[in-house]
Amino acid sequence: MISALIWVPKGASRRIPEKLKLTDDEMKMLSEVAIEEEEEQSAMEEAMEAEDAAAEAQQSQDEKDSTGLPASFKMNDYDKEDDDAAIRNYIGAGAGAIEDDEEEDEVDGMASDDGNVAMQDEENDDQDDELDIDKEDVEIRPTDSVVVVASTEENFSNLEVQVYDDENGALYVHHDINLPAFPLCMAWMDCAPVPLDPRTGPVDGSFVAVGTFKPGIEIWDLNVMDVLEPSATLGGEQDDKLRDVAMPKMLKRRKSCKTVLQPGSHQDSVMALDWNSSHRNMLASGSADSTVKVWDITTQKCLYTIAHHSNKVQSVRWNPAETTVLASASFDRKIVVLDGRQPDAFSKFQLSAEVESIAWTPHNPSTIVASAEDGVVVGFDVRVNGSTPLFRFDAHASAVSAISFSAQVPGLMATAGVDKTVKIWDLKDNTPVCVISKEMNVGELFTLSFYQDSPFMLGVGGSKGVLALWDTSENEAHLFGCHTSSAKSLRLKKSVKRRRRVVKKVGKVKKGTKH
Repeated sequence: MISALIWVPKGASRRIPEKLKLTDDEMKMLSEVAIEEEEEQSAMEEAMEAEDAAAEAQQSQDEKDSTGLPASFKMNDYDKEDDDAAIRNYIGAGAGAIEDDEEEDEVDGMASDDGNVAMQDEENDDQDDELDIDKEDVEIRPTDSVVVVASTEENFSNLEVQVYDDENGALYVHHDINLPAFPLCMAWMDCAPVPLDPRTGPVDGSFVAVGTFKPGIEIWDLNVMDVLEPSATLGGEQDDKLRDVAMPKMLKRRKSCKTVLQPGSHQDSVMALDWNSSHRNMLASGSADSTVKVWDITTQKCLYTIAHHSNKVQSVRWNPAETTVLASASFDRKIVVLDGRQPDAFSKFQLSAEVESIAWTPHNPSTIVASAEDGVVVGFDVRVNGSTPLFRFDAHASAVSAISFSAQVPGLMATAGVDKTVKIWDLKDNTPVCVISKEMNVGELFTLSFYQDSPFMLGVGGSKGVLALWDTSENEAHLFGCHTSSAKSLRLKKSVKRRRRVVKKVGKVKKGTKH
């Protein structure tokens, strides 16, 4: 399934992304994990061999044939017609074993030499593979559109950095990032999570913040391929140094220990994220712990916490014009709007059901629109506290999971529902009119977003794990066959293989595991 998607602004991606280069600390960490996994495997094999030997000894002691002699002598077989065969079966076993041992020793010696050659060949092949990568295959052209998709299949979660070639109508996965937990939300940002230089401001880049069922917020560098761990984590576990994506066994053992969270961390799942494009070091988050937090990306510290909700916070959005104004929506059926400079002063707006999604209208930033679990979409003027809705209408027969506005066409809004349909609305004069409705054929819909660099391009994701792109100026939505289950499984296998190869190079591990 696709639980979230987000577009990367055109020109923000590096033309040729970097390949991962492990630091000395990362090499040491992976080496330690590899050695420990080998020791565990050896200990397990020794224990199993000892258990088998004990069982065989007990069986030899307990089992006797009718002659009273050990069963291994097969004395009963002498009564059978083929007596000679029975004798040969026992006597020949020793000779055969000696011959087999000699052959095995000889073969083992050959295999050892061949193994060293094979290992060297494999390392050379890996190097050749890296050298053979054609720059054209990884190049992101200025005309390309990049969308990041949070995908989960068979308990395997990852981010797919997908590139859409509008000229040829082709979509492909450029690279992916393995995640340790199910992704719930994302926010793109151009601010690097490094200390701020007052003279130059935040460092530019292309990053995505990811909220999962864990309390930490991971920030991943989209310009680096084959990355094993995030660039930074906001909150989360205090001792979370080893990544699930690289060493799942280690973290399974660590889960038995008491979890200690970073100061200022959320206490539960992170369900909502939004980056402030004007104050580039600021990121807002909403959590199942009923709080909203504002973070400084450059220091990875929580600036302040807002506790105005009584239930899970499902959505947060910075106002595009009044850039210190923040809105949040919760399962408590309320929208809270406040100024981050005075977070204790706020306005509340009531809905008829649990809020699923909120969005500011880009061309009328005093209006906020919300969708709810009962299929209703409602708009409020936030300048009037607790005001009656500007409009209210039944958008879908069931929950409206997401809403999005075109950044370039005033009043153009899209809604997605678990009824599997997308609807396009014209909100001119606060009088909503449904322009078109389309079933997207990607299952129940969980996320959609207009592309900020195109007036009509819309991305949609749902339960089938297929990304649909729809140019809403046309009547046809494009589903891309490369996202079928079998193709995705192949990509997952490649991701696991690549991860294993990194560990193998460091620690000579023959096998890795998928988290």
